Amino acid sequence: MVQMNLRKLAKSLIRRRQRIRLKSYIDWTKRKWYSRPIHYQEIIDVLKKQGDWKGRVVWVQSSWDEFFNVKIRPLEMIGIMQDLVGPTGTLVMPAFPIHADLNKTLMIDSSPSSTGLLTELFRRFPNVHRSIHLRSSVCALGPQASQIVDAHHLTEYCWGPETPYDRIRDMRGLMVSLGSTPLGFTPLHYVECVLHNELNCFSKVFSGTTTYRWQRKNGDKGTHTFLNRHGHVRPQRIKKYFTDGLYQEAKLSNLRISSMAAYEGITRTIQLARDGITYY
Repeated sequence: MVQMNLRKLAKSLIRRRQRIRLKSYIDWTKRKWYSRPIHYQEIIDVLKKQGDWKGRVVWVQSSWDEFFNVKIRPLEMIGIMQDLVGPTGTLVMPAFPIHADLNKTLMIDSSPSSTGLLTELFRRFPNVHRSIHLRSSVCALGPQASQIVDAHHLTEYCWGPETPYDRIRDMRGLMVSLGSTPLGFTPLHYVECVLHNELNCFSKVFSGTTTYRWQRKNGDKGTHTFLNRHGHVRPQRIKKYFTDGLYQEAKLSNLRISSMAAYEGITRTIQLARDGITYY
């Protein structure tokens, strides 16, 4: 038994090293292939073309690893997006906590974000509101921030009704991806949540629950239980059904920037699922 476990551990470590080496090689190749610098005004111009930001709820997910040609600091990038939404708009980003030990209380206001450099810097901004959730927390800054995040820890699903993702949809928000998987917008997970009990394919996506304890810095605390989701998503499977302009994608050197209106995009993805077409 010990030998078997050691073999499994050795194989796991080898695979992990192989993945790290492969990623390093891919990153090195991309930096060699894509060498054209991306300048400040280029970013602003492309972001403006992704949709109307001003006064709107805008969801942004990002991969700062893809910004190696961008001549902008991370805080400057957040500042650009704040300027685009303006004082009446609300900027929202994922902030999934780095917290794996269910035996410990999730200190939600201080737990770092695992979803990239921009999200962690954004989490630390003054007046940012963060939703209470072990798996799918978000941070929001703007007039609608409190309303977006306030009920996340009261919901059964990570992305379903009454979650921040539902609020972004209901508020007719804009979803933007910076360097992340094309069409891989996190709010689209709302689809499997609302269709969980309607379509058999989604009934297999959820099994088991997770319960954790949480606490705010003001002393508020409680417990929350949510359904676990399983399975890999492949957004490319549904991309061909979004060629009418609802989904937009641009590329600056290596950096892919894409967007889609949340309400319309989620509504269409629900209809596709009912027609037997999903991203699973």
